[in-house]
Amino acid sequence: MRITAVRVDNFKGARHVEIHPGERGLLIIGGLNEAGKSSTLDAITWAFGGGKVRPKDPVHHGAEEAVVEVDVQDGDTPITIRRRYKASTGKEQVVIETGDGLRQHSPQTWLTRVIGERFLDPLAFTRQDDKAQRAMLLRVLGVGDELDRLEADRADLYMERRVVNRDLKAARSTAATIGTEPAIPAAVDVSAIQADRYAAEKQAGDITAADQLAHQAEDALDESHREVKRLREQLEDAQKRLGIRHQAVDASRKVRADLPTPQDTFILDDQLAAAAEANRAHVVATEAHRQWSTVTARAAELEATTLSLTERIDGMDKAKAGLVTSAALPVEGLGVTSDAVTYNGVRLDQCSSSARLRVSLAIAEALRPELRAIWLQGGQDLDDGGLKIVEDFADAHDLLVILERVGTGDFGAVIIENGEVKQ
Repeated sequence: MRITAVRVDNFKGARHVEIHPGERGLLIIGGLNEAGKSSTLDAITWAFGGGKVRPKDPVHHGAEEAVVEVDVQDGDTPITIRRRYKASTGKEQVVIETGDGLRQHSPQTWLTRVIGERFLDPLAFTRQDDKAQRAMLLRVLGVGDELDRLEADRADLYMERRVVNRDLKAARSTAATIGTEPAIPAAVDVSAIQADRYAAEKQAGDITAADQLAHQAEDALDESHREVKRLREQLEDAQKRLGIRHQAVDASRKVRADLPTPQDTFILDDQLAAAAEANRAHVVATEAHRQWSTVTARAAELEATTLSLTERIDGMDKAKAGLVTSAALPVEGLGVTSDAVTYNGVRLDQCSSSARLRVSLAIAEALRPELRAIWLQGGQDLDDGGLKIVEDFADAHDLLVILERVGTGDFGAVIIENGEVKQ
């Protein structure tokens, strides 16, 4: 399917342009800046691509509507693609007619199926850096949006994993500060010691009371002896009291003799102090163990989270790689890495300029297998060698290449001036 004619009316800067490529392979559209060259190529793109590639304000200033017609020859069948856009209504219409007057009922569907809707300007492609070339190629291959989604999701997971790893590092640092799992000493039951101490205190009190009673009895006995000496006349009475008091002394001595030796309370005080210290150590160690258990559990949880995130990131990397691998690359030897386009294993930006141009032309040509035509803007960047590459590629592949160049000196060029073809 070849382009046989292009007619453009009031599309952007092209007021009236009519082109008949004939049998030539390379067709140069020349003219000065703002003459309407780029508008002509944009009109061709619009004819095939429709609303998604239509500029925001396509109608030439002062006109009512923009119209582009492209005649193509499909074997023996002539086909006309006619697209128009009315400025007053903002409505677009496309009609596809065959030579016998029949129309396609779903013209844009037919264009997409037969001609394709993906456009790549080879020169624009060669001017991009490696990452932009990769993005452009994947976009025209139809996997760019899905790849962008995967890369965005991967970036989110990567940032989430960074946060988790930061928390994991902090948890590990805290666990290292605590050290190994703290041992918890056994608590000491002080109730028995306290009971012993109470008993000892009571026993000491009993002994003291007995001693006091004994001393008091002895003092009374001494007093009685003195009274006997002074008061012999009261001997009988005194002897009664003496007997009674002897009995008291004997009883108190007997009580004292039955009581054990008092226990030293200082020993019990030391035991209580040691028990209190042991219990403080128990409380401190229990809290340290609780902190250690909490931090260790948190570290284990974070490790599991970061492992899960890593597995998800690896899965997305595999999905991205599979997405690129599954894309039908249009040129033999062409490849796509994570950040660049390659050709025969070499990054495209490291290939020679002539190789980059040939590859770019081949990609553009392969994207339109039915339509044997591609168009390039900014051709003034090509030197004579570049022009020869484009011309030879067009002839070798039976391809119409429409090339825009600033200037009027190219032999055989169609020159546009003030939006019209200069006669």
